[in-house]
Amino acid sequence: AEDYLWNDEPGFEELVINESGVYWVEATNGNGCVAQDTISVTVLGLAPLADFFFENLCFGETVEFTDTSIPLGGSEIVEWNWDFGDGQGTIGTDVTHLYNETDTFQVSLTILTDVGCSDDQTYEVVISPLPIPAFSNGLACSGQPIIFTDESTVSTGGISEASWRFDGLAFANGPTATFVYPDVGSFQTRLVVTTLAGCQDSSFLEIFVNGSPVSDFISENVCIGEPTPFTADPDGSLSGPIEQFFWDFGSSTSIFEVTSYTFPTPGPQEVSLTVTSAFGCTHDTTKTVIVSNDPQAGFFFDQSCVDSPIVFNDTTVAFEGDPIDEWAWFFDSLGESEDSSPSFTFTEADTYTVTLDVTSEAGCSDQVQQDIQVNPLPTSFFSFSPLLGEAPFTPAITNESAGASSYLWSFDMGVTSTEMDPVHTFLDSGLVEVSLLVTNDFGCSDLYTDLILLTPPQTDLILESLDCIIDGDFLRPVLGIRNLSNHRVTEMDIRAEIVEGSILVEDWEGILEPDAALILPMNSSLFYDSEELPFLCVEILPQAPYLEDKAIDNSICKTIGEGEPEVFWLPPSPNPAIDRVSIRVINARQEPLRIECFDMVGRRLIDEERSIEEGLVEDIELDVSALKAGRYLIRLTQGLTDEVFKLQILR
Repeated sequence: AEDYLWNDEPGFEELVINESGVYWVEATNGNGCVAQDTISVTVLGLAPLADFFFENLCFGETVEFTDTSIPLGGSEIVEWNWDFGDGQGTIGTDVTHLYNETDTFQVSLTILTDVGCSDDQTYEVVISPLPIPAFSNGLACSGQPIIFTDESTVSTGGISEASWRFDGLAFANGPTATFVYPDVGSFQTRLVVTTLAGCQDSSFLEIFVNGSPVSDFISENVCIGEPTPFTADPDGSLSGPIEQFFWDFGSSTSIFEVTSYTFPTPGPQEVSLTVTSAFGCTHDTTKTVIVSNDPQAGFFFDQSCVDSPIVFNDTTVAFEGDPIDEWAWFFDSLGESEDSSPSFTFTEADTYTVTLDVTSEAGCSDQVQQDIQVNPLPTSFFSFSPLLGEAPFTPAITNESAGASSYLWSFDMGVTSTEMDPVHTFLDSGLVEVSLLVTNDFGCSDLYTDLILLTPPQTDLILESLDCIIDGDFLRPVLGIRNLSNHRVTEMDIRAEIVEGSILVEDWEGILEPDAALILPMNSSLFYDSEELPFLCVEILPQAPYLEDKAIDNSICKTIGEGEPEVFWLPPSPNPAIDRVSIRVINARQEPLRIECFDMVGRRLIDEERSIEEGLVEDIELDVSALKAGRYLIRLTQGLTDEVFKLQILR
């Protein structure tokens, strides 16, 4: 039939009836032939909508089917019939089913309502196969990467993911993975694989990690053209014996434990050594060795002056990476040194040959020679006159330098001068250092320093001892002198007298520093009569302008010969006097000494008695401050001996 007419309404092969009644259909074919039929329909209610929910699972998992059907028209679903497509079925709303094989199954649900209306729904359920996990690994050596390769399979579909677990130490994903086990021992590696359908399975493998060797070697730096020796020095404490050695020199190789190679060019050369243990574990190390070239020896030196240390500075250019470690200096035939930059002092002006031999750590060497002209030094010296004075003080400065062309003076208060013969007024006080630096045309210098005392001069010479050299009837005094002045003494008068005999006066010139002592034999001798037990007195006196205020320790008297010495008194000193005078008793006896002072009309103004200790010399101080200006007589009496002296008092 081609056309359909339902109750006078055109339509199709089927008609959906929602109400009870009589329905007829008229069908017409292509030839125009017509057929008609009539049916009486009673509608019991609305048909339900059958449906259910499930998830595709993997083999071995139970599928859960959940009814989601909807009843219509107020009816209720009272019956559920399930067909699992594998020849098994069940009834109920929510059901489960475990399939015994992997495949695609047609699962149907037919429902029936309480008014007798029914519906059904069919879905395809896919049960996917589990993967078969498998993997392999490369050589397992501690501290080195181990490559793991996934070799899992699945009967249908494919593998979508591989996940690795390295004994709880690390995780990785992918068909291949790399991991380093740091230690030796057994470790568990797990592979979890997932199929495209989401099915998973895992596999465990116990892996034993062998110890790895540690490659190392010993070599020496050499000069170009010499073979470089190499000795393997691996550590096999974890790996066991080393069975293979492989050296790579860049353009050559070697398989021996001890070997050598001659590099064709100088410079840094990379060498690698790979060692392999009995278990096949390997390790390689690369080092740089230096193939050196000869250094270029050189040096320079400072000003070359006689008696001055000359510093020789090494300027050798060493090959990169091969430093110089040996120096041999030869200073003509006068000396040697092994320092890198030594100093040497030539004691005479002349031309000398200096030689430097250098050797590098690799044993490469070179030599250089230079002639050096050693120049003479100037001489710096000066003197002051006078040697001290109170500021402002302008002494005469005499420049006694020789061989100099320039001068640099340093005075007090930071004052300097470049004059040859400067004039300078000192304004400082105390002990001041003055220096003169002189330089000649060769640049050689000399420095002289002296001290000048900027203070009022205080002169104090002490005659500490007196001895005699006797030759027949001639006596030569020998003096022990000490300078307690605050300045240098350069001149003094020496007076030697044999009491009631000959007198000798000499002028001494020299240098006697402060607190220095001098043993001085006089130049001439005194005539004396040894039978009369002569008495010798010697006195020293500094010359102007350094006169001594109190010359109480500038003289010594002593007897010459043997026998009972005679008592002597030296005249009062000073004379004229102002306040006090000193009287020296020679060969004093231990008995009272009476001192009397008379004016010129005979009046006794002083009458004192002093206790005297027996000795060679005794000095007595007498206070004359109460006397008026004028002339007086001093009488000294000890026992039966007395003597009278004249005294002048000044006011």
